[in-house]
Amino acid sequence: MLYSSSPSGTVYVDTINLDGETNLKDKSAMLENFGDKKLVLLNGLIKSELPNENLEKWDGLVMFTNQGLKPL
Repeated sequence: MLYSSSPSGTVYVDTINLDGETNLKDKSAMLENFGDKKLVLLNGLIKSELPNENLEKWDGLVMFTNQGLKPL
């Protein structure tokens, strides 16, 4: 999760279509205190592994080419 409009940076994800569980999973946003108006100014690249059965692990990389932000 890159961004949440919640002051705490928390979002709740419904995964019933992935794992059959009906409870919401809480996730934390990586970009804390990053105003939603600046979000549209982000420019970069997202690299991700191909889809697979493992729901517990995901490998990926987010690289920003502006705003002076470091890779996540």
